[in-house]
This record gives sequence, C-alpha cells and structure tokens, in this order.
Amino acid sequence: APVYFVSPGQVNFQVPFEVEGGNALIRVVRDGIEGPVQQVAVADYAPGVFTYARTSTAIDPIVIHADGSLVTPDRPARPGEVVIVFVTGIGSLTATPASGARTPASPLPAALTRALVTLGTTELVVHYAGLTPTFIGLGQINIQIPAVLPAGASVPLVIRFGTAQSAPVQLAVRP
Repeated sequence: APVYFVSPGQVNFQVPFEVEGGNALIRVVRDGIEGPVQQVAVADYAPGVFTYARTSTAIDPIVIHADGSLVTPDRPARPGEVVIVFVTGIGSLTATPASGARTPASPLPAALTRALVTLGTTELVVHYAGLTPTFIGLGQINIQIPAVLPAGASVPLVIRFGTAQSAPVQLAVRP
C-alpha cells in the first residue's frame, strides 16, 4: 500500500485499487519489526467527506468555491453556485490509475455508480463525481447549490453511493 504519512501513533496510506471488497489484513513493519496484524473490512463504497478543525470546537467539511477558497461561515456557499466537495470511498471508476500514482486529467476517472448528494432534504445536481486530477486517490464531487436554501447558517450535507452513506457534515450556506 502506498504510504503518505507516518508518526509514532498514525500511518496514512492508500488502500490499493486492486484490493477487493471483503476482509483485508494490514501489517505494519518498522525497522524490520512487525506489529500485530489487523483485519479490516473493505467495502465497495464507503463515502466520507474530508473535514478540518476550523476551531477547537468547529469541524468543517473541506469544500471549495470555484476560485479555490474554502467554504466557511465567513465565505458560505451561495445559491446556484457550483462547489467542490473532497471525499473518499467513491468505489469503482471509469478509468483506474495505478495505486500510488497521480490521477491523470485525461481520461478523467469518474465514479461508475451515481453519487446522490443531499443538502438538508434537497437532492443536489452532481456535475462530476470521481478522482481529482494530479492528486493521489483523492475523490471530489462537484455539486450545484440549489437556488432556494433551507433556513440556517449551515445545513447537513450527505453523500450516497448505492446503499452506502457518509456521515453528515455541516455546510455553511447563505440563504
């Protein structure tokens, strides 16, 4: 598995595209010493929205405007705007890059299964769901914010692929 970050308590890696759904064994070897083998479930779809800690108590989704700036309470998503949500767990693709390789811009690897994205109770228009060009294994979903938004400064955003659903994240919006 391609490894991207290691610290005393954490190892970040890409689950290789070649791993099929079911159970997989993970083994970490450091300085020739093997740690305990862990069994994990690997699902065909496991959508999740990447988040960051805006403050010590506020966790926001990583969603960007067309100009590349983050959607935040100070710069909320606007009615009719297309924003990009960064995700993981989108499943099979129309073109699969090599594990650990940067995603090419052509052919653009799109998700084979239709993404269903809701903001509150409203289903959104999805313009693209697939991998992000030049990144390694990073998914993105380009969504259009509806012209009429529910009341409130933030609204729950949920992504579904098949029967798999992400945990809701709160998206800052301008009604």
